[in-house]
Amino acid sequence: MFERWDGSQQIVRCSELHPPESAGDVGPHRIDPALAPEVPVLRGLHHAYSLRHGLQAHCADVRDLCDLTIRTMQEQSLRIVVVLAGEVDVSFGTRRLGFGAAGMGGRTHIRQPQAAFVALREPEPFIRRGWRGKYERKVSEVTRLAAGMRTAEDNFECLL
Repeated sequence: MFERWDGSQQIVRCSELHPPESAGDVGPHRIDPALAPEVPVLRGLHHAYSLRHGLQAHCADVRDLCDLTIRTMQEQSLRIVVVLAGEVDVSFGTRRLGFGAAGMGGRTHIRQPQAAFVALREPEPFIRRGWRGKYERKVSEVTRLAAGMRTAEDNFECLL
């Protein structure tokens, strides 16, 4: 799956960024710039877990090795994103979310962990922006809403 390069961290190659069908993607997955599948794009720890049908967790403690943008469509779902360290720059539809260290006059300062709750009521474009040297440590949970369900309350029994 991932190539171990120092016994504790991993090299994630471009081909490994394409998520499994269970991850909630509902359309084409595009990485810009177009990179060969064997190109290393992340260094660190990167895991996705299917906890049960419709419930996934994603953990990342990674540094971007190149500038890249990932674009895909996400299906209707509820998400909690917790950024523990570093920076995360993503968009869901027209809503852009930026977390982490902020620069002011060339200086950066450390922020406390940040979190967001994102509700997608219909399929929406998702964009992840990365740049060489960017670091992120985050945990996210995705609950896919069953067909015809529009709220967390409607979906609650599906998670039990």
